[in-house]
Amino acid sequence: MGSSLTDDLPDLVARATALAETWALTRHLSECEDVVAVPGGVGKATYRVGRGAISVALQIRALQPFHEPVAEAHTEWAAQSASVPRLLAWGGLTTDRFYVFQWIDGEPAAVRMRRLEHAAREALLRRIGAAFANLCRIPTTRFGYFRHGLEGSNASWLDFVAQHLRRNVLRARRARAITRDLERRLLERLPSVHLYLPRCEQPRLVYVDVSLENVIVEAASDRPVVVDHDYLISGDPGWVLARIDVLHGDTSLAAALTSEFREAVAATTCGLYRVCHALELLLLEPGRGAQTPERRDRLVGLIARELDDWGLCS
Repeated sequence: MGSSLTDDLPDLVARATALAETWALTRHLSECEDVVAVPGGVGKATYRVGRGAISVALQIRALQPFHEPVAEAHTEWAAQSASVPRLLAWGGLTTDRFYVFQWIDGEPAAVRMRRLEHAAREALLRRIGAAFANLCRIPTTRFGYFRHGLEGSNASWLDFVAQHLRRNVLRARRARAITRDLERRLLERLPSVHLYLPRCEQPRLVYVDVSLENVIVEAASDRPVVVDHDYLISGDPGWVLARIDVLHGDTSLAAALTSEFREAVAATTCGLYRVCHALELLLLEPGRGAQTPERRDRLVGLIARELDDWGLCS
C-alpha cells in the first residue's frame, strides 16, 4: 500500500467511499485502471483504489453479530504510533461495513522471508512479534467480543473462555471435525475450566489474527505493518501467544514471534487457550487450508495432548 499522501487524497477517499456504496448494490466492482481487487481474506473484499503512490485500500467486511471496534482501536493505535496503516474513512452499508486505509507499498511478510538469510529472517520475525504486541496494550473494560466502544460483552474472562470453548466443541461435533471420544473429553472438562484459567484482572484490546498473511513489509522503511484488524477481543494478551503456538508449533518461527511479544506485554499462555484456538482453526473455511488432512490431524492431535495438561502455563 503507497504511504505518500498528497492533496489528491480527499478526492481519492471520496471515490473509495462511493465505490463501497456501489459494491453494496452489485457485490463486486469492475476492475479498471485505478480499481484492482486484492486477493486474500475470508468474509471480506479488498481493492486498491488509485494509481501508483497515490492509492488507498478499500476493505468491505460482512457485519458481525457483535461490535468490531476498528475505528476506536485505530484512534488508540495512532496515539501509540502502532505499526498499522492510517484509517482514512469508514461507514456502514446494509449488511456490511467499509474501511478506507492508507495503502502500504511493500510485500507480504511471508514472501519477504523466503529471500532472507536465517539471521535477517529471525530479526524480521522479532519485529513482527513486537508489532503484534503493540496492538495489545490498550486497556479495555469487561471481556470477550465487544458490544460497543472498547467494552466487552462478558462480565468475566472466565465467562468468555467457557462460552468460546463450549460453542466450538458443539460446532466441531456438528461438523464432524472431532471424534465422539474427543468431544466427550472436552465436555467433561467444561465444568472445571476455572481451575486452568490464568488470571486476567485488567483486560486489554487483544489482536487475535496474528497471521503472517496480515503483515506487509513496507518498501520505503522495511517496517512490518499489520494490515488486517477485524478480529479483536477484550481480554488476556496471553490468548495471542496460544494462537501463535497453534499456528506454528514448536518452531524457530514461533519462538522468534513470541520472544518479543512476551517481553512487551509480560504475557503467559496455557493449554486451555491452545485447545480453544485449535478448535476454532479446525472450523475455518476450507479456503484457509485448515481442513486439509495433514492440518486437521495436527490440530486434533494437539487438542488430545493438551487435554492431559492444559492447566500448565508457559
